[in-house]
Order: sequence, then C-alpha cells, then structure tokens
Amino acid sequence: MGDLYPAANVMGVDLSPIQPEWVPPNVQFMVDDVESPWLRPLDHYDYVHARHTVMAIKNWPKLMERVLQYGCSLNSSQTIR
Repeated sequence: MGDLYPAANVMGVDLSPIQPEWVPPNVQFMVDDVESPWLRPLDHYDYVHARHTVMAIKNWPKLMERVLQYGCSLNSSQTIR
C-alpha cells in the first residue's frame, strides 16, 4: 500500500512485533490490539483494511462500529464500493 500510494501515511497494526524490517518511508507499524480503545481522533482514517482476522476478533459489531466512527465521513459525492 505504501509503494502504491507514496503520498499516503500508512499505519499497520498487529498484536505481535513481526513486521518486516524494510518498509517504504511512508509506512509505520504499531503493536496494538484493534479491540482495545482506539487512541486517534474520530474521522482520523481514510481507509481501514483488515485480513486474516476471522478467528482473532471477539466482537465484530463493535469493531465495525469503530471503523465507521474513526474512518472519514463520506460526503454526498462519495460512495462506498
């Protein structure tokens, strides 16, 4: 994602510090639990992506609520695809 969008700030989150050593300069990793309280302000993120989390998330409705709260609000000219 960082290579495709060099002007973006990309934040990766994982429970373990297993991230690669070399990443593009616009990519950072944070060791955290996405089910813990999120510390960024509301509407902070433009894009939230998750993978390999089916068995890792205990409360999917709560996580999706946070994604909607902390993801940027859509204006009338934008659509979700």
